Amino acid sequence: MARKKGTRAVKRKERITVYVSPYLYREIQEMIKSGDFSSESDVGYQALIRFVNEYKKEKEKEKEEEK
Repeated sequence: MARKKGTRAVKRKERITVYVSPYLYREIQEMIKSGDFSSESDVGYQALIRFVNEYKKEKEKEKEEEK
């Protein structure tokens, strides 16, 4: 189905909720205040991308070591 002219594609994202310590909350707020991130969601998204990539690398490394 073709999009109507002038409409944008909607990129669907799933929502999760995370509880953090007061220390992490303050650190995240400082990261946003400094302008390095636009929102709490942005911080979480970037952190999860990094975590997932590192996790995958570690799992691949473990598989290689088992050979």
